[in-house]
Amino acid sequence: MAPEHTDEEQARIAVASELRRGMHLLVGREPSLNEMTSLTGSLRQLFDQLDGVPQRVRGSRLWQGPEALSPPADGEMFADSVDRPVSGSGNPFSVPMVVQRQGDAVVSTVTLDAAFEGAPGRSHGGFVSAIFDDLFGSLPLLQNKIAFTASLTVNYVAPSPVFEPVLFRGWIERVEGRKIFVAGEAHHGETLVTTATGLFIDATEMMAGLYGA
Repeated sequence: MAPEHTDEEQARIAVASELRRGMHLLVGREPSLNEMTSLTGSLRQLFDQLDGVPQRVRGSRLWQGPEALSPPADGEMFADSVDRPVSGSGNPFSVPMVVQRQGDAVVSTVTLDAAFEGAPGRSHGGFVSAIFDDLFGSLPLLQNKIAFTASLTVNYVAPSPVFEPVLFRGWIERVEGRKIFVAGEAHHGETLVTTATGLFIDATEMMAGLYGA
């Protein structure tokens, strides 16, 4: 079972949520010059205070070996890694995605907001690629493994919208030694918008060596 968030993590998640909301409001609204100047001054004062606190050492949860990587049961969500830049709820750069196990596959329904827009009405392709990379990274956990991306190929079949839900799905195609070959699709309603394939390298033993498990 995924560990619950600590009080510190809950507070970090709340701050990150408000920062993300502000990012989308800034991109999606038309504040006046005076409003933006006032906002800049307020934020600068707050962030100057934050800059004065001690530096944080990330990755404080200790590695406990592959046996601690037990995957979620079918239909359950994967643990929230708070700091992850794509899906971490405590990282203001992240996108609103939660990954769920669906049998031997993983799925996530993602609705991208204003700051992720590329061409009008369409999400930027780089964020779509990042979503697949993060989604695929959950697949090795189904086999109690940690793996890193070696290659990722994304095919943009149709426009992927902003402000509307897109369903991403990924699965393992085959495993050859330390090589894990994955594939996936994204649909907006009945429309296939993106396909992707990837190669991940099993790094479980390396991680155990780094952390002394």
